[in-house]
Order: sequence, then C-alpha cells, then structure tokens
Amino acid sequence: MPIRLRQVFLAGMLFFSTILMLGCSVLAWVGLVCADVATCSDVEFDSFEQAWVAPPGARQQVPLKHIGVAPFIGDMRMAEWWASVLAQATDRHVVSPAEVSSRLAPNVLTQLTQSTTDQDDIALAPQLCRDIQVDGALFGRVVRQPPQKAFWGWKERYPKRLYLHLVSAEGILLWKGELPFTVVKGTKDIDEDVVKRTLLTHIRTHEKELGWVELGLVAAHTGS
Repeated sequence: MPIRLRQVFLAGMLFFSTILMLGCSVLAWVGLVCADVATCSDVEFDSFEQAWVAPPGARQQVPLKHIGVAPFIGDMRMAEWWASVLAQATDRHVVSPAEVSSRLAPNVLTQLTQSTTDQDDIALAPQLCRDIQVDGALFGRVVRQPPQKAFWGWKERYPKRLYLHLVSAEGILLWKGELPFTVVKGTKDIDEDVVKRTLLTHIRTHEKELGWVELGLVAAHTGS
C-alpha cells in the first residue's frame, strides 16, 4: 500500500474510532440520565376542578393579610408545601401547619383531625383564626385512590385528590377547589424544592380560573 494511501487509511480509522468512542460516551450518559429519571420520585398535578368563589357581597371587608394553613388531613407534607407556595403566590403572611398545630389547644386539634366536610371547616375556622391570630384559614383533605403500576413496573403511581377550603375568621367560606394529583414513587426520595416550584407554577398558571384574582390573592410576579 502506498505511504500516502496508508496515511489516509490510518487517519480515517482514527477518526471513526474517535466518533465511536464519543458515541459510546453519549449513549452511556443518556443511559445514566434515563436510569436516574426512572428511579426518581415525583408529584404530578392535574388541572384544578370544582373551583368556587364567594360572591362579592360575602367576601367584602375580608382583608386576608394573614392566612393560616391548617394541617391537611391525610397528608401533612402537602400542607407544608402549600404553606410555602401560598406565601409566594399571594404575597401574604402565611402561618405554617407546624406553627398552627403548636398554637392550638388539644381539643381544637382533635376537632381538626375529625373534620370531614366544608361545614366542619367553616364551624372550626373562627376559633382557629382567633387562636393563631389570622384573617383566614386554608383547610385541606387528601383522599387516596387505588395505586397504579407504570413505567414497566419500575414505579408505582398513587392517584389522590386534595379538597381545599379557604374560610375567613368570621366563618365565611371564601373559596374552595379540588386538585387531583399523583405521587409517582421511585427508589429515590421526592425533591421537595422541585415539587414546590411545580406547584407554584401550576397555581400561577390557573390563578384566574381558580378565582384568586377575584379574591385579590394574586401577588405581582414575572414569568411562570
């Protein structure tokens, strides 16, 4: 084989070997990313349903500068997420579920855990708001549904539904809504910061249809 032809041949072999090595590296990286995604846990939020806002006459003169988030029945962690997001989405002073629990009398806490309807929340709101000194309280109740298998058996999906009620210190139901969501469980724990950012974006995207604009609960923000 002539020297020049041999040099071209060797250069070609080197080029294709390099491409092959890089290709393997890229494929390996993609494989790692896919494996990581397949093992991570997550929370997926569906569209809000059954949103309702009190008529103007009922919600007049309700300042809602301070809002307490009661411990949600069935999912305390979801209550903490909502308290964090509510402070950003509304720009109000929000009292967390942990602080609410620490400031309530034992008998009130017992009533809270036994609450099953919006009427129970309405009846409990005046005393709760008085005890923690807020203008309104957000109550939540999580109802579970049968789990589902997904992703070729790698993860389990747990559909749930969150029932929300915002009640004033005077015992007036100001807003209520339902949020279907699904907890997707992998081998890794849920990244709570990611969940809160997702929930914040979800609320801001749907704030008009939720009725939060009518309530004056929308904070100034840019972007999503």
